[in-house]
Amino acid sequence: MSSSISSSRPARSRAIRAVLIALIGMLALEAFSRGVLLRTSKDFRRFFTYSNISRSLMSESGFRVVFIGNSYTGEGVDEEEFCRTVSPTMGPTFAAKLTADSSYATTWYYMLNHYFWRHGKAPEMAVFNFQTSWLADGKNEDFGRLALAFSSRADWGEILSSDFKTTGERAEYLVSSQWVTYAIRDRLRERTLSLFVPGYREYVSRVHNINRRLAKGGSPKNPTYRSLHRLLRRARAKGTRLCFVAGPAIQKYEVDAAVIALIKSESADFLDLREIPEIDARSFRDGIHLTAVGRNRYTRRLAREIVALQVNKQKTPESAVSFRLP
Repeated sequence: MSSSISSSRPARSRAIRAVLIALIGMLALEAFSRGVLLRTSKDFRRFFTYSNISRSLMSESGFRVVFIGNSYTGEGVDEEEFCRTVSPTMGPTFAAKLTADSSYATTWYYMLNHYFWRHGKAPEMAVFNFQTSWLADGKNEDFGRLALAFSSRADWGEILSSDFKTTGERAEYLVSSQWVTYAIRDRLRERTLSLFVPGYREYVSRVHNINRRLAKGGSPKNPTYRSLHRLLRRARAKGTRLCFVAGPAIQKYEVDAAVIALIKSESADFLDLREIPEIDARSFRDGIHLTAVGRNRYTRRLAREIVALQVNKQKTPESAVSFRLP
């Protein structure tokens, strides 16, 4: 009996040692993720500037506009050109752009809430450029990004009750909010593979472009718009006017009539800029994103449309009219 007890002690010690080594390794990886990967990630470096950008915008006095969206907005709107075009009519105009690649309505809501409304700030207007079904529920949002950059503990109740319905989704969000390595595991994998697999970054870029094209495909048969409706209601309560812009694309697409009706029912604006003379096939660098020339042309047209909306608002403040300039 004594021999069995003595033989079990080394085994127990080895098990404890293995657990401690694994724990130390996890802690070291977490420290590396927090101290290095987040600081060197282009996306998160940009996200971490958004608080200062929002504060800077709200410190100005005038017509303050924030553009929120994905890379379509990121590469399709020039804030400085927008201000130059709007200011002669509207007076001092200031604009900021907060974007996250492959993000949709749910993330956009939390970005506006996290950087503005949560702090008692309400820009005069928030503009969302979209295509096809980007405003519908059910898009694959990035749990880790939402947890680390665009929400806080104050949002947990709303997120867990309204956005993530399954136990798995809730667990993934909560774990991501506390464990950075888990939250950025996809980025960690991509960075590791890019070190050892030639051309891996180019491969990932092609996959992302394919996913974007799939995301801009036809609308689901029975789409729902709970996130959009919540965004509209909250904006109306906070005093931020919303403008949703169906932007140009190489391939024609339809916009669900229910989306337009919902937007107008909450006194927000809808602009149909899918086909405008300033933009043609040569204006795109790929299937979705505009070239630099296309961006400037589109921004100027969008700015003129928003000026027209503001002028119309001064005449009929309770209306939300959609029209296009010739």
